[in-house]
Amino acid sequence: MCAADPTAGESAACDACTAENCAPATDGCSPSLFPSEEKRGKCLNLYCCLRANDCKDGDALNCWCGDASYLDCIRRDEAANGVCLNEFRAAAESTVAATIKQRFVDPHYSIGGAVNLHVCRSTFCSRYSDPPVPPPNACDL
Repeated sequence: MCAADPTAGESAACDACTAENCAPATDGCSPSLFPSEEKRGKCLNLYCCLRANDCKDGDALNCWCGDASYLDCIRRDEAANGVCLNEFRAAAESTVAATIKQRFVDPHYSIGGAVNLHVCRSTFCSRYSDPPVPPPNACDL
């Protein structure tokens, strides 16, 4: 559960990098992407979990699958056991593995906004936050 918005305020350099490299139409949990507080909250909670757990250098899939193989994770509903499993299921609005995988980067779902922002920041902005963590008190995990 996020106590604050973990997508902003990490550092001025990180915020500038995000603005320069990430697409506001697909990356993040902004009210323009998710006007519903419920969907925005699911997006923020997943993003918060991804950042708090570093997810192997930006690999959000690891935080969903855990130690399950990729094929097991996307094919068997009960295989995933990652640290952010509950947040992924909530943000994807499904517990079905194939559906979660299908929606993984779809910005029409909370999962897509959170994963897309996590991948963008991990790819372009990680040097501004080492280790990459949310702002102080952003996550109440």
